[in-house]
This record gives sequence, C-alpha cells and structure tokens, in this order.
Amino acid sequence: MLITEPREAAQQWTHEQNMEALRFAATYEYPLTMSNLRSLVACGEVKGPSAVRIFQRYTTWAAACESAGVEAKKANRSSAE
Repeated sequence: MLITEPREAAQQWTHEQNMEALRFAATYEYPLTMSNLRSLVACGEVKGPSAVRIFQRYTTWAAACESAGVEAKKANRSSAE
C-alpha cells in the first residue's frame, strides 16, 4: 500500500494579485512577454501565477497586459496573415 502526503491546494490568485504580478514583472522587462513572466516566476523574482494561468484567465496575453496597464510585446506576424 502506497501512502502519500496530501498535496497542498493550488494557489488561487485574485484578479488584483494577477495584475500586481504583471505590473511588477513589467519593471524588469519591457515590453512584457509570456516568456519573460515565465522566467521571472521560475527564478523567484516575481511571486505570482504562471504565464499560462494568466493566459487562461484573461483569454489573451494582450488582454491581461492591457488590464494591468502594461505594454505587451506585439505578436510577430507577417503581412500575409
């Protein structure tokens, strides 16, 4: 029989905590990208949700950044798209 310790509940980030994390991350990187946030959270410089969680909650990276009042890096798209 395998007995394991109960897993801690996943952190539930509020809207304001998400916005604070994005604003703080934007003081390190301009314009802010998902990759920048991912790196800053991974190394512990920013305490907040993952970039993926932000994307899931706000539908687009640009929408999340706009809500936080920070500039998101524009997607690289060719003129053919």
